[in-house]
Amino acid sequence: AKELLHEEGSLKSGKGANILERMATVHRKKRQFREALVCLKEAKQLRHESNSLDSPGGGKLLADVGNVNAALGSFPEALEAFSESQQLFRSSGSYHTPEGAAMLASFGNMKLLSGDAAGALQVFSEVQDLQKSCNLADTLAAATVWINLGSARHGCGKPHEAVQAFEEAGKILLKLGAMKSEDGAELLRNQGIALRQKGDLLGARNAFLEARHLREQLGSMKTEDAA
Repeated sequence: AKELLHEEGSLKSGKGANILERMATVHRKKRQFREALVCLKEAKQLRHESNSLDSPGGGKLLADVGNVNAALGSFPEALEAFSESQQLFRSSGSYHTPEGAAMLASFGNMKLLSGDAAGALQVFSEVQDLQKSCNLADTLAAATVWINLGSARHGCGKPHEAVQAFEEAGKILLKLGAMKSEDGAELLRNQGIALRQKGDLLGARNAFLEARHLREQLGSMKTEDAA
């Protein structure tokens, strides 16, 4: 497709950027992250040249760049891409949308992975405000944010608040009938860690055992979860 567009002389256009973004998606599904990053960078340049970067599509493109850099372990580059994505979502008027909330949630995850628990805490709080304004407060995405918010609180040395966040996530998963899932198992594991830090060793043990039992049912049990 890229060669055909090049022959037609339309590669250097918004259409060409869209093709490159689709190619990047294919590479990501194959876990070919370096190839995906090459496509995304070229797509960004084409969007810039065709004046289509400052748009919701441009914001999503930069979020994809952030996610791919994260997969490659390039955290500084990922954070920079998410910061630029956030600016594009704001400037294009698409910040207060489900897509904007999803982008910001990924930004918070990146901050958490890079060790900036305090920064992640601030971002996740903003994500929750966006989710509420978009009527997404009782969705799987909201439960995931509660789980990550709990992890951020734990990273900030706030085990009591972390447990509260995990409880909120659990309520949503139960409401959706999604507790028996990898998300549910991860929630129980994180809850166990927070309870242990809080000093509730019995509660922590019960959470770890429940997480282990659930993962055995799912066929994905990891021995360290019940340690």
